[in-house]
Amino acid sequence: MRPISAREKILIGAASAALVILMLILLSGSFGSKGAAVVSDDPRSELLAVQELAQQYAPIRARLRSSQTKIENAGNTSLLTTLESLASPLGIQIDEAINRSKPTNPHYREEAVEISLRGISLQQLAEYMLALRDSEVLLSIKNASIKSRARDASVLDVRLEISTFKPL
Repeated sequence: MRPISAREKILIGAASAALVILMLILLSGSFGSKGAAVVSDDPRSELLAVQELAQQYAPIRARLRSSQTKIENAGNTSLLTTLESLASPLGIQIDEAINRSKPTNPHYREEAVEISLRGISLQQLAEYMLALRDSEVLLSIKNASIKSRARDASVLDVRLEISTFKPL
């Protein structure tokens, strides 16, 4: 496991600061008009509230770490190569791919591709979407168009716009 970069430290610090601010807002809002008088009257309820917020924060922080790991895993791999490697074992062929430009942000570069999958079954589409979700790389479906064929409604033509983030 590699050490955490400065950008990641800033992101984690910002998330932690946001949580602390949220906890302060929620706690101050729950005191009503009595303010500090309530704080000293019932410290146990305050402790319970803080513990509840900590329990809510834990899964969010785990998801954040998971997303950061997936972004790091993107590395130099092409998005289209990743999508093809997920489609092949399912018997799906990507018929067309169009790169889409996305605005950059200070920490990550978003890469997007619109792909066409022609003549696939609903089962193949569902399995492909699960493979996208469970990928080692953070993938997000931004747009989907699913059409059945007039002659055979069980055959689908699908267009997906899929994006990923890569560290700068």
